[in-house]
Amino acid sequence: MEEMRNETSGPEVPPPAPRTSGLAIAALILGILGLCTCVTAPIGLALGVIALVQMGRDPQLKGYGVALAAVIVSGLAVLIIPILAAIMFPVFARAREAAQRTACLNNVKQISAALHMYAADYDGRFPASDHWNKSLQTYFKNPKVLVCPTDKTGGPSYGMNDRIGNFGAMDVASPAETVSFFDSKPGPNQNDGPPLLPVPPRHIGQNNIGFVDGHVMSVSDFSTLNWNPGAAPQTHSIP
Repeated sequence: MEEMRNETSGPEVPPPAPRTSGLAIAALILGILGLCTCVTAPIGLALGVIALVQMGRDPQLKGYGVALAAVIVSGLAVLIIPILAAIMFPVFARAREAAQRTACLNNVKQISAALHMYAADYDGRFPASDHWNKSLQTYFKNPKVLVCPTDKTGGPSYGMNDRIGNFGAMDVASPAETVSFFDSKPGPNQNDGPPLLPVPPRHIGQNNIGFVDGHVMSVSDFSTLNWNPGAAPQTHSIP
């Protein structure tokens, strides 16, 4: 009887072999990637926690150390994200502003070139300052040249030194020192002098200035600028 019972019961089935949690492995990979990119770290942290919970419920799952490492690595990466953001955002902002300042300088350069093309067509005289936008637009074609990329009002963003309006190009005493165009308070056909300079300056403490000879530069000390085309360089105080 006992022999028959043994024969019918058959061989004992071995318990299933423990298996490593795929979630734990994926979590660790995402956590490591998160140290480099910060993007995958939150996902790695979540998967690591889920893997630990599953292993607590299923004794056949192994990989506790892998899951724990994933949680630690991902957690560190998540903590690094705000620190990196605090460091990198100002850097990116400055890089963007530097690019905008360069684009603005290029605008002023094109406007200055248009001024001389106009003078070549009109007996060597500059246009009247009260409608210089329209007078010069024929020479630079694209109206966006009048808009500084930093100026969120949509511009026009530049002013003309009103003292050179209708002035003879050959009569300017110091072309390399005399202001022609400059970053100004926004508005069409802006023309005057220092009172129109943006305050605070538009480009991290500087405004872009064009000169009658055609060169342009970023300037922080505006008291040294010459606005009088008919005389040697003189300072014009800013009120």
